[in-house]
Amino acid sequence: MDTNSPRLPAFTYDIATCRMHLEASWAGSPEIKDLHKFQALVRAIPSDVAARISSVLTAPPADGKYEALKTALVRALGRSCEAYVAELDTLQYDGRRPSAFLSRMQDLNRAAGFPLSDAMLRYRHTSLMPHAVRVQLAGLRCPVTINEYAELVDNIHVAYTTFPPPLPPHHSCACSASDGVRAPAVFTPGDTPAGSTKFLSALETRGARGPWQCPGA
Repeated sequence: MDTNSPRLPAFTYDIATCRMHLEASWAGSPEIKDLHKFQALVRAIPSDVAARISSVLTAPPADGKYEALKTALVRALGRSCEAYVAELDTLQYDGRRPSAFLSRMQDLNRAAGFPLSDAMLRYRHTSLMPHAVRVQLAGLRCPVTINEYAELVDNIHVAYTTFPPPLPPHHSCACSASDGVRAPAVFTPGDTPAGSTKFLSALETRGARGPWQCPGA
């Protein structure tokens, strides 16, 4: 890719604003070739958008590459803010890395015009995490930035998948109190304070707690 092709302003998910920025970038420079415009726009496109228009990126037409790419962007992003809000509101966790899922939520929030603050986005993200991950996040007492939160939840998720909480115990024998045999105590470590402490110890052993660790923790 030609590194001498012009550079564009920061990409915006508002397609109308995006097109305005594009045309303003080429104004007064009719000598800029189609290929250079195409290359400059490709560099400016975020990875999540690129994944949605991969066909035109991997196999652009021989002529009119830039126009084809603009058309693909309009089709991919030409939705109303209400549509992005609706998708953000109904989004469900799909098992991917938590920080990647958070990035997707941030992309939708950006495209919708930032209806959610970082705190609201984090709360929404936490509520969609697996139960064991939510339990650990609930114990977080010191404030963290959204980026620190993303790193922390990834580390907790790794620890959770590496050291999954034990399954609820069950008894294989049919003994009963009438047989004069005392059944062992039943508890679920993953749902008790002791279980949570053990889980966090494993997390700390893996070096998951970062520079945002509370003093004395």
